[in-house]
Amino acid sequence: MKIFVWTTIIISYLFIILAVLPVRLFLVQTTITNTLDKEIFVTPFGRERSTITTTIPLEFKFPGISNPFNKKISVKPDETIELYHDNDVCMLDGLLIAKSDSLFKVNNDKQSNDHYIINNAALTNTADKLFADYNEYKFGDFIGFTFQILLLLYAPIMTVVILTKKFKK
Repeated sequence: MKIFVWTTIIISYLFIILAVLPVRLFLVQTTITNTLDKEIFVTPFGRERSTITTTIPLEFKFPGISNPFNKKISVKPDETIELYHDNDVCMLDGLLIAKSDSLFKVNNDKQSNDHYIINNAALTNTADKLFADYNEYKFGDFIGFTFQILLLLYAPIMTVVILTKKFKK
């Protein structure tokens, strides 16, 4: 049992080190600017290690863990936001823009993860009904994030528990 506990603690500490180090080789920044006079909600979509289009997983810039809040991201008028994703894992194909009761699709025709300026001219392509499901959160969207949070917390908590037991003896 001790070998299992120490192995999991070591794995957790390694994960903490990798999450905190600023070495992120394939992290890509996408900037979105809302030039409209209304708030919009953005959902990035693309392909994740397959040919099937889906929402792409986003990441926090720091620490290096997944960001489960990758749907209906609020962008207020004249606001610019930055989204981060792993370019090694997924390809950003475009953005779904929810404005009022309409859903629009802005494609990434150049396949460059650059700067999106959302204006009335960009909102000409209405999204299919298939894309409406991409805006809904599901329980499975948070499983990877929850596991990463547990890995970040496990080693420090177990270290405190082990040290407390040793000092009590």
